[in-house]
Amino acid sequence: MFDVLIISPTKGQALRIVEGLKDKGLRNVTLEKRQDTEASALEDGLRTLLRGKDSNLGWRLAARGLLTDQAFAKVFDKSVTKPDALFSSHLETSTRKQVREALASVRAVTKGKSVKKNKIAALASLLELDNHTMATDSIKERMSEGSSGGGLAAIRRIPIRATTVMSSKGLAAEYVFITHFDDFWFIGDDDKTKISDKDICSFLVALTRAKTKLFLVSAKAVDPTFLSWIKPERIERV
Repeated sequence: MFDVLIISPTKGQALRIVEGLKDKGLRNVTLEKRQDTEASALEDGLRTLLRGKDSNLGWRLAARGLLTDQAFAKVFDKSVTKPDALFSSHLETSTRKQVREALASVRAVTKGKSVKKNKIAALASLLELDNHTMATDSIKERMSEGSSGGGLAAIRRIPIRATTVMSSKGLAAEYVFITHFDDFWFIGDDDKTKISDKDICSFLVALTRAKTKLFLVSAKAVDPTFLSWIKPERIERV
């Protein structure tokens, strides 16, 4: 079983995709209404630290998710005055320990290793995961394993979430589709000289949600500007 995330520029587009997939017989399709919370910042931080435990970006995101606005601003100001030092060196010992313990639990879970219940509970609390929802999803998955219908039934049960670019931060899936991938929606103007920092940030957020493969979907004949920012050897045209 794998999961799918579909990212669209607007809520209306995401909603129409959900309705269309349900009309096709897919049953596990939801509209994700996720806000840019502290928990999502922590998730992004831990995900980044999995790729490099000393990543300044990873530590900065994790700290943003754990600290109050005032405490984070204080640490951030310190990091600006000492740019050559690791961001983690400016954090309190207790905060560093909290991040390392959470990272150790995440790494163990992703590798299929056993993790103590109290460690999982602590991680779930940090990430604002609802135990009731997790238990319910697990029961639904187990009870549906023996249902009839063969491969078609399995396809209908594939977890698919649809959301907007702005609400995709902190989310991830094995396979991600970015729809309406053209300059009109991702730059807001056909003038390529008007790309803003916000446009770039939104594109990078959407681009980094995929664990296994990313599909960029566009009906336009002209390649979008952001496509040229990706190395050609990473692109497979369909």
